[in-house]
Amino acid sequence: MEARLPCLPSYTRSAYFIGFSAPHGKCNKLIFRKIWGFESAQRRKLNIFRVHSSWRDAWHWRNTLLMQLKRWLVFCLYLGFGYTPTLAVPKPHVITFGKWTSAQWPDVSGKRLFDLKIRPLIVDTRVKEYTTGSPHELTDRLFVVRRVFRMNDALPGEPVPHWMWQRGGWLLVDRLTGHISQLSLPEFDPFYSLASWYRDYVAYCGVSEDGKKLYAMVIQVGRRKPVLKKEVGDT
Repeated sequence: MEARLPCLPSYTRSAYFIGFSAPHGKCNKLIFRKIWGFESAQRRKLNIFRVHSSWRDAWHWRNTLLMQLKRWLVFCLYLGFGYTPTLAVPKPHVITFGKWTSAQWPDVSGKRLFDLKIRPLIVDTRVKEYTTGSPHELTDRLFVVRRVFRMNDALPGEPVPHWMWQRGGWLLVDRLTGHISQLSLPEFDPFYSLASWYRDYVAYCGVSEDGKKLYAMVIQVGRRKPVLKKEVGDT
């Protein structure tokens, strides 16, 4: 028996049959979808929802990857800042002096030669400077020592260099870093000045640049201006 479908158009009622009488206004959902094309629309919506779900999945994976990257970044920063003091411990340097050797040191005129005992200053098995005399310990980390060097005394027409030892200033050596620097001592003359050390103070007789005046000098290491600079007379 054909069911009465008052909710459906007349030209579609004959195409569908059901085995019972449906109440007024309550149509079979399957018939309703097939008649009005809701099934195809529903399929299209499902396709649309699949596209949207793919975007949601991609967004979810993006957030997941960002969270993983943040965790790795925090972990790397923790390693960098947390363990840097232990991993970046400065390598201890071995600072020693070599064997004493004899050399000739000329006076101001260059006619007279003096005996000079020199030895190399070695840092990590490498010769950095040559020194003379005994070092003075400033702290448990720093010490000073007198520097010597070789100067070429050959004339411009001489093809072969003529090396001659000369006394220089004082070197400041850092045992921890192995750094060697030249101490700045105002009015210090390498030939006439003799230094006397006490703690981080050094006293010596300075000579003016024109060589006409003498000064009593007291210098503290690390301080720019001298502690004492007093003129004591002419040279």
